[in-house]
Amino acid sequence: MIYLKGIYDSNSKQMMIEFKNNLLENHFEVLEECVAENKSLGRLPSDLEVKNLYDGRCLITFHIDIPDTKEGKRIGKLPKNMTEKISAVIEKFRERAMKKEFMTTEFIPLTGYPLEELQKDIKEAIKNKRNFCVIDKYSDYLKFSKGEITKLKQKKVEFLSNEYSDTAIYIYEGNLKKLKEIYKNQLETVDWG
Repeated sequence: MIYLKGIYDSNSKQMMIEFKNNLLENHFEVLEECVAENKSLGRLPSDLEVKNLYDGRCLITFHIDIPDTKEGKRIGKLPKNMTEKISAVIEKFRERAMKKEFMTTEFIPLTGYPLEELQKDIKEAIKNKRNFCVIDKYSDYLKFSKGEITKLKQKKVEFLSNEYSDTAIYIYEGNLKKLKEIYKNQLETVDWG
């Protein structure tokens, strides 16, 4: 999920935008890279800064003069061209972070995927030190990977945690029934959009 909330301080002429996205939790540095690239190309203000607030949130700040309306009130809205520039950076961040997430995560569907393939996938995941993302249905993963949906019912499992080991063992043993029992109440809907 992408969440943006802007606040404008007319005294300091500073715009503060809170940006929230679950990809920031593990890939904040990707946003920093995207911002640095765009600043160096002159697409963003040179004083624009991003600060990691953790929990998938960051603060984007920069100075900008937002003129008064005809009634003498500040509306606090960014000019359209600046909104487009920030949106482009956020979209580039999302694309790069998703690519990185796919490289470091093995999606483990509880239903709709052949056990033999799942057993091969976990062997590769362990060999490549990839985290698991246990998901409800393989059909949702297919839609997700094509960009048709952005939400998955899931649970992230960190590499080499006890939960990771248990998950790998149950799959290796072919005990998907036990795996489903374990995760049935742990999966939460996460919006990757």
